Amino acid sequence: MSIFGTLLLFAAGMLLSALFSGSETGFYRVNRTRLLLDSRAGDRISRFLLWLTNQPTLFVATALVGNNVANQLVSFSIVLAAAHLASNSPAWETLLPVLASPLVFVYGELLPKNVFYQAPNRLLRRVGPLFALFTVLFAPLSATLWLFGRVIEKVIGYTPLRLAMTLARKELTRILRESEDLGLLEPAQARMAHAIIETGPQLVRRFAVPLSRVVAVREGTSKEEIFRVARRNRTPVVGIRRGRQRDLIGYVRIVELQLSSEPDADSVHQLPRLPADASVIAAIARLRREDADWGLIVDQTGRPVGIVSVDQVFETLLREN
Repeated sequence: MSIFGTLLLFAAGMLLSALFSGSETGFYRVNRTRLLLDSRAGDRISRFLLWLTNQPTLFVATALVGNNVANQLVSFSIVLAAAHLASNSPAWETLLPVLASPLVFVYGELLPKNVFYQAPNRLLRRVGPLFALFTVLFAPLSATLWLFGRVIEKVIGYTPLRLAMTLARKELTRILRESEDLGLLEPAQARMAHAIIETGPQLVRRFAVPLSRVVAVREGTSKEEIFRVARRNRTPVVGIRRGRQRDLIGYVRIVELQLSSEPDADSVHQLPRLPADASVIAAIARLRREDADWGLIVDQTGRPVGIVSVDQVFETLLREN
């Protein structure tokens, strides 16, 4: 191969290295909220990038294959150039790789990463079609890496969903920090939001109150007795037990009993059943969606573990922050 062809090969390797190294940094910095809005507006590139952020294993595999191809092209071009120059002086075989290494590191790795770090959304949209092309071209190799990753997941318990959730939490934390700096959020609001982000992925069973400690009365108890129990325990919600059983069949709201003209407590609310391995944020979202104050946490066998309440979770967050 001629010197001109060798230079073209070197330039192609450097461009590919810059593309995949920069895209990898941009992927971890991209604003997913903006991608979502642009994709809903009909932008196909943003739609592809949004889909790719939800497939982190595929993205990482494509970037890994692309970087390896780029490194192979650069290395091969340097070997060819050294072979051409070695005819004049054998010292070029050692000197050329030493001289080319800083060039490859700065312009093929460091500079693209810094540029994509500063403007991830804009640059990812520009290289999006090219990255989509390589995603298709490298699909066979990426699939092999994906299968290998699945084996690793089975061994160590790692899942791409955990990575995706981590990326989402980091992005949301950055947005909240910028909002606080701009004065859009009060310090107390920002602390609460950060607490929810940090606590949300935790298991809801951490907040479970054992059934033996739940303020409750037997089914058929008079309203006056329920009011007395609520005042003594300072609680706006009282559980209802069936006979002498420990398990709860529901709960009543004190404010509803006070507004009701019925002589007995007939407005017993059912307890939504929440899996013990559900996240706190998912559990609270379901309770809010069903307009429930309490939820019954159950294990995999359906056995009750305890009770969780929306007020209790938020009181814990405020107390810890």
